[in-house]
Amino acid sequence: MSIPRNAAPRTVQDPERVAALRRTGLLDGDAEEAFDRMTRLAVKLLRVPAAFISLVDQDRDFYMSAHGFGEPLATSRELTGRTLCHYAIESDRPLIINDARADPAYSLVPTVDSLGVAAYVGVPLAGPEGHVLGSFCAIDHSPRQWTPDEVEVLSELAASARREIELRHRARQAEEQAVRLRELASELTAQVAENRALAEALREARGAPA
Repeated sequence: MSIPRNAAPRTVQDPERVAALRRTGLLDGDAEEAFDRMTRLAVKLLRVPAAFISLVDQDRDFYMSAHGFGEPLATSRELTGRTLCHYAIESDRPLIINDARADPAYSLVPTVDSLGVAAYVGVPLAGPEGHVLGSFCAIDHSPRQWTPDEVEVLSELAASARREIELRHRARQAEEQAVRLRELASELTAQVAENRALAEALREARGAPA
């Protein structure tokens, strides 16, 4: 699929997708060893300098893990503007780029220059609600031909990342439900107390013995 180099993929701005991403509660979360372990493994198995797990928000990419990148990305864990991950989330299959610098569809994407990306492979990460939230990617600073085995390895790691994302989403839902149940219980207790007070006031008004 050829994408005009100056066009921003419509999927990035899809309000339903963005809302689903934000409901996960993962944006701006602390770094987690579970995700860092996956990117370290991707770097080792694919023999690449860097790998990352991105969540594509409306106006930025937030990195749940970014192994192999220096500052400021290592600390800020986010990038604004267009990235290759925006194109990766357009499809239900891996985006494979052997040499972004030589491909007119991607050569002007800012991160090709700022991060020194030549070769790129990104696997879309679908969330619990079916929307693509981001991608699991690996890059090389030199052009390379990605092999089917390498793409399969990254796809398997992406599947693990999706499971971790779903677990956190379910945990968040359970926590929200627990909070709501506590609120309902508090409201019910208050209502019972109010009803008792009203009943006592009515008895006193009628002159009935308590």
